[in-house]
Amino acid sequence: MFPKTRDAKNKANEGNSGIGRKTVGESNESHWVIFLFDTNSQCPTIKWFQETFINMQGINLRSSYIISEGSIQRCFFFVIPGKMTASVLAGVFLAAYVLSHAACAMAAPGVQPSIAQAEERVMELAKILSDIKNSIRPRHCEDLLHAGQTLSGLYTVFPRATDLTGKIVYCDMDTDGGGWTVIQRRGQYGNDVYYFYRNWTEYAMGFGDPAKEHWIGNNVLHALTSDPEEMALRIVLTNHTGDTVSVDYERIQVASEEEFFKLKLGKHLGPPGWDSLSNGNDCGFTTYDQDHDKDAGNCAVTFRGAWWYEACHRSNLNGLNYNGPHKSYADGIEWSVRDSPVDLQHYSYPKVQMMIRPAGSQIDRRSNALSSL
Repeated sequence: MFPKTRDAKNKANEGNSGIGRKTVGESNESHWVIFLFDTNSQCPTIKWFQETFINMQGINLRSSYIISEGSIQRCFFFVIPGKMTASVLAGVFLAAYVLSHAACAMAAPGVQPSIAQAEERVMELAKILSDIKNSIRPRHCEDLLHAGQTLSGLYTVFPRATDLTGKIVYCDMDTDGGGWTVIQRRGQYGNDVYYFYRNWTEYAMGFGDPAKEHWIGNNVLHALTSDPEEMALRIVLTNHTGDTVSVDYERIQVASEEEFFKLKLGKHLGPPGWDSLSNGNDCGFTTYDQDHDKDAGNCAVTFRGAWWYEACHRSNLNGLNYNGPHKSYADGIEWSVRDSPVDLQHYSYPKVQMMIRPAGSQIDRRSNALSSL
């Protein structure tokens, strides 16, 4: 355990950014796509309704004979949510048209028709609709990238299990193919050195300017990493000469607040000697007012940060922003390196970025270790 340091000062008030977020032209109208498979035909009939039409007309699908139990063997419903562009709607309808005619073609002379084959075509459309839904209400930045958003900047995402208003995040669409959701950034933006020395609630909810220094919020981080699609973690460290190194982990998962936002970390992918987070694996998150570390004291108080401390740390990326060498012990923006010739417990990185994206994405391991400090 590191020795304790002096008490922390009060944190400074945070500023506001004038940077706006990117928006896409959209409609709030939801649509229903209904595929009907007649018992006497392999060709699905497509019916397309606006949600307000169904609601205003009080339509009952069976009593209106849109669906008839006597003639329809199977039917599939797809509700396409609002907030979509006209071009997206046109694309969905075109996909529906093409796939339905592909199913009909199987009923042509010389082709053995199969309800199962027709259903397979419809399930292909279901995948298309799922992709479209993710572009309309993207879960994270990679969904936005797949929807054609290729510029880095501020976007609104809708992680599962969060409120419907969405969360403004910074998307890095340039690094290693893009699609990165930035969950933390440290840098020199005029904030007080104690800017990240905050309480449990502030870390749970998130704070700062997503385009500058910020913490995304542990509740959102839990939602982003609890999807069945696993998330990879990249930490980009930049020293005072502008040299950078990217530290990669194959998977990150953050538990709910009921489990104190416990960290579950996958394999360290490199570079060798740069793993300074795995010691926090299976540790709860600790702030100065909630102690979930394994030390006799409170590591967040001792090292004036907030982190997945064990007893206490080899990294402290939410520590005090000293912007380079400092005299106090290990309470800056710290990241230890095995066999480093430099005493990194007295060095605070001036720039750090933590970001996540789906684990299936290509990870570029060509980055080099920091050449100097």
